[in-house]
Amino acid sequence: MTTPFFGDPLGLAAEARWRESIEQRLTNLEARERVVVPAPLFPRPVNAFPSSDWYQATTAAGFTPLWEMIVPRWTALGAWVEFDWRTGAGTTGEVRLLSALGNASSAVVLGAASSGTITFRWLHNEDIWTDSVLWLTARRTGGANSVEVAFPHAALIPPTGCTLAGV
Repeated sequence: MTTPFFGDPLGLAAEARWRESIEQRLTNLEARERVVVPAPLFPRPVNAFPSSDWYQATTAAGFTPLWEMIVPRWTALGAWVEFDWRTGAGTTGEVRLLSALGNASSAVVLGAASSGTITFRWLHNEDIWTDSVLWLTARRTGGANSVEVAFPHAALIPPTGCTLAGV
């Protein structure tokens, strides 16, 4: 802070300039573009014995966790999860993401006797800097065969391009 001058014996003008410069510096810092590095999540099968090609299967009518990802800290507002899936002849199903607090992405419908790749970009709505679990869940909605979900690749990402639905 500068020395008070004759017209401002208490130094109020100098303090106001000093506060203004600090506010300007903070505004400039907050306006800088930030780089958020994706934080990888490491999935593990909920069933200890996935198939030899790393698919987990379910025939349950309700959403069943097939892959679990421990989240040591929610360090970003988005979750990116990409995985392959397949269904048997005449069997349909759905997949979605689910957090430990019950927040869920929208379900994606899986056609009968088909396969493909799904990518979720989900705004998880969890409290940042808390720990939690993220599950990849699936269910069979019709038919007699299994709905199978392969080992997912997952990371926490910035919210850009993410939605509450996830897909």
